[in-house]
Amino acid sequence: MRNATLGTALGRLQRMRETKAWREARDMSKGKARTIAFNAVHKVFGPTEFGLAIIANNHRKASGRNDIGAHEAQNIGKTVWKALQRHMFRKAGRPR
Repeated sequence: MRNATLGTALGRLQRMRETKAWREARDMSKGKARTIAFNAVHKVFGPTEFGLAIIANNHRKASGRNDIGAHEAQNIGKTVWKALQRHMFRKAGRPR
């Protein structure tokens, strides 16, 4: 389930980086306006810790596995968020 959640998160990140709004925000000079532009793009695509917990829970429900509870799915979402966050802000490579 971690791999499914991670795959979904990486796909959303890729789609987010392909948008015109992302490219425009990336090309801006550093400052408040750039931060606001990036936050607007992030809000649309939802790569947040809470959003990934929801994705993990949806994967749990769709898989039909009754041995994984909602709390475990939330923790998987949190783990994926930490890996994705390091990747988004260039502190680590692409998570596997």
